[in-house]
Amino acid sequence: MLVDDVITRLEAQVSDLAGRVQGAAELTALVREGALPNETPFAFVLPLGLSGGEVQSSTGVFIQSVQDTIAIILLVEGAGDVSGEDTLPEMKVLIDATLQALCGWGPASNNFGVFRVTRGALVSLNAGTQIYQLDFAIDDQIRI
Repeated sequence: MLVDDVITRLEAQVSDLAGRVQGAAELTALVREGALPNETPFAFVLPLGLSGGEVQSSTGVFIQSVQDTIAIILLVEGAGDVSGEDTLPEMKVLIDATLQALCGWGPASNNFGVFRVTRGALVSLNAGTQIYQLDFAIDDQIRI
């Protein structure tokens, strides 16, 4: 599964995230509890969905290009600075490392493309905790 491949890649390539990357279910549980991970930095990998592309159809074969999109939610908690300003340098390093780990890489399960970043944005800066979202897309194909 794509999300599992990305989690493995991030944990292997971004030393600050080793053992600190989880999926949507774990994020949902934390949100439900109103809690943060015990340690930061931390990352969550979420599937955002598919976008259909060009269709090629010939005798008995259907081929459609698709784009699979995921989000990486990066979380850094500040050390007492409620403005979050002290988290900015750490978040910048984490963003750069995540981009280095994923841009241009494709899991073995995908033979058609490599990841590219499509968007990055600050999601929240509250009580010294900074949450930043990076979206990545990878091309694939449906063959029937």
